Amino acid sequence: MAQYDGLTEAELAAALDGKADKIHQHGHGSLSGLTDDHHPQYLTGPRGDARYYQKAEINTTITSLTAAIDAKAEADHGHTLAGLVDVGEEAPADGQSLVWHAGVGEWRPATLSGGGGGATDHGALTGLADDDHPQYLDNTRGDARYYVKATIDATFYTKTAIDTALAGKAAIGHGHTLASLSDVGEQAPGDGQALVWNAGFGEWRPATVSSGGVTDHAALTGLGNDDHALYHTDARGDVRYYRKAEVDAALASKAPVIARVRVSANHTAQAEEIIAVDTDTGPVTISAPADPAPGTYFYVGDAGGNAAANNITVDFGAEAFDGAAQSFIINVNTFGTGFLFDGSEWELFG
Repeated sequence: MAQYDGLTEAELAAALDGKADKIHQHGHGSLSGLTDDHHPQYLTGPRGDARYYQKAEINTTITSLTAAIDAKAEADHGHTLAGLVDVGEEAPADGQSLVWHAGVGEWRPATLSGGGGGATDHGALTGLADDDHPQYLDNTRGDARYYVKATIDATFYTKTAIDTALAGKAAIGHGHTLASLSDVGEQAPGDGQALVWNAGFGEWRPATVSSGGVTDHAALTGLGNDDHALYHTDARGDVRYYRKAEVDAALASKAPVIARVRVSANHTAQAEEIIAVDTDTGPVTISAPADPAPGTYFYVGDAGGNAAANNITVDFGAEAFDGAAQSFIINVNTFGTGFLFDGSEWELFG
């Protein structure tokens, strides 16, 4: 049997068993320290979340805006007298009129007696084109009090505009592979091969690397260099995405999300808040928002159906209501109304 410096061939084979070849390879997955944060110029989950809005956050805001839009009545919806809260449920007979009944606090059909001269056809009256009803809105008074549809459509996001902006965007859970990148070749890699830059073709291609190297990622040199052009630095990220500050500034001028609350005790209203008051337990005072900006709006309604017994008082604080320093009392069951600040005083608004 052959001898090698005193070792037999069998002993030498046993000693070399399990040893790596002189030229061997290491896969990326065999490096240690892969979970360490060695690339501060790239984004991790926490750094990305601090810099950008996640799609889930944007989607939540869009969902809230869409829900608020969907909750509004269609422009061509209608009402009947029978559907009003201050009109009785009695069916009218032919020729009867609606007459106010103070005892029950509602309008009811009744037959009016007496009469006199005059026209019986509305169209036969003179002066129909005159503005004899200043308590109602014509185009001029309406435009001064409300936003016209054209202004809303031109200024605020609509559901159609949001849907258009989201069309074609990737889903939250989408993914990519190396093979899908534009600077990676289409060649299938062999087991143990690495991606190597091929300057002649201008792309990364799988190849067998026979040289040595470190086994710890942190031991590599040049970790602070921008060697990964396929990932985002702050500069590339700012070009591709809106920063949080930019989104916040854009959303600040948009219509706020409408809040809905139900209360049974005194409450201070917030801008754009819809307040359902439970009047089953006693009177309730709703205070208007302090220091309101022009266009501030809130709504108060009797959800308990007992406002006649347990009044709802709307207190406007230092601001005037309808030309005077006064409160507004809701004392009709199930009645509700909105309030709008026009810059100088609060007014009823639908």
